[in-house]
Amino acid sequence: MAARNAKNVVELLVDQSTDLKVKDKHYRTPLSLAAAGGHEAVVGGEECVDVDARDNSNIYTKDDSNHTALLKASGNGHSTVVRLLVDKGADIEAKETEDDCTPLLWAAQNGYETVVGLLMNRSANVEARDKYGYTPLLRTAANGHEAVVRLLINNGADIEAKDNSNHTSLLQAAEDGHSTVVRLLLEKGADIEAKDTKHQDTPLL
Repeated sequence: MAARNAKNVVELLVDQSTDLKVKDKHYRTPLSLAAAGGHEAVVGGEECVDVDARDNSNIYTKDDSNHTALLKASGNGHSTVVRLLVDKGADIEAKETEDDCTPLLWAAQNGYETVVGLLMNRSANVEARDKYGYTPLLRTAANGHEAVVRLLINNGADIEAKDNSNHTSLLQAAEDGHSTVVRLLLEKGADIEAKDTKHQDTPLL
């Protein structure tokens, strides 16, 4: 029900002392499912039912891939839900197990500018790295999200940060054909001679 934004039904179940930490076969709780779907009315608000009202530890619960509710909401761009969860004390540096991504890494990769800004305003680590060595800037540059690239750089992201293969954001953007991001990175002073470790490629090669 939480996954389908059935606020009235969830509210009734809460009133009947339903176990709000119940999990499905993937260890997802009602809060996690509601967050993934962007259902802020279910996640909670001043005038909305709060599936986490009785035990704040629910916001730290992880599914079988180590995803928290905040990771789900951030990766899907649900800024209102992200704000609610952060206000409740959700861990903004929690990592999932598949790629070791934080909420900021997921939001940046998918181009969710509002979520990225919100997380950075709450002091999320702008240089967090996944298991491949990607930072938020590297991930968003590789996916061509110009607005997020600009936002990250303006908030101090290292433009010359390199992944495990020595790719910079400029190399990533050039390799994937994102011309507007390449132009922006060059305007911001990115090193046009940077080389990767595998092929010794530069952005021009």
